[in-house]
Amino acid sequence: MPTFNSHVIEAFLHKIPNLADNFIYFNDDFFVSRELSISHFFRSNGHASLFSSSKSILAMNEKGRRTATLSACNNVNRIFEKEFNVNYDNTLVHTYVPLKKKYYNIAFDLFGDEIRSFLTNKFRSVNDLNLATFLVPYLQYYFGEASPNIDVSIYFNIRSPSAQSFYKYLIDAKLDGNLPHSFCANDFSSNEFSDKSYGARLTEFLMRFYE
Repeated sequence: MPTFNSHVIEAFLHKIPNLADNFIYFNDDFFVSRELSISHFFRSNGHASLFSSSKSILAMNEKGRRTATLSACNNVNRIFEKEFNVNYDNTLVHTYVPLKKKYYNIAFDLFGDEIRSFLTNKFRSVNDLNLATFLVPYLQYYFGEASPNIDVSIYFNIRSPSAQSFYKYLIDAKLDGNLPHSFCANDFSSNEFSDKSYGARLTEFLMRFYE
């Protein structure tokens, strides 16, 4: 693989052959947890849904947070500030992202130099931009082709002992008809968690949940 940097990979989603003009970007740990209509992702007027979260970029910066994602958001806001005199304080919900292919092309037209400057980074680096999960969604919003929408999503680490409580919650919520829109079953390796049966437990849950 030429790069291990997901920001670089995400910068070329619009180059996928035969990709529709409107498409939805999923990470491999995202799951739809209940039936959703097309309008959840793209409105009848063609607007993409913008699933912004309550997480404040400013607050995370003030707390001294240092993550690759936050750094990329800050970089995007810097070029937005320079080009449009705007910036956006809320990250997106950690879920699927409705995107428009033409806004990738617009992003390269407007910010080609800044994008190309990080494409050789084989690993996440301080000058990265996160096109799929911040730049393009907010570019769509700036130009009036995205509208705020709500996606209730839950996030958990499948290696953590607490994953079992999330599995139970989702099964119970399905029985009660009160499911969130989506969930992220993240696989984050840590020396803190030594149980090797997490994969089997996830498989068992998914088979039961989607039966």
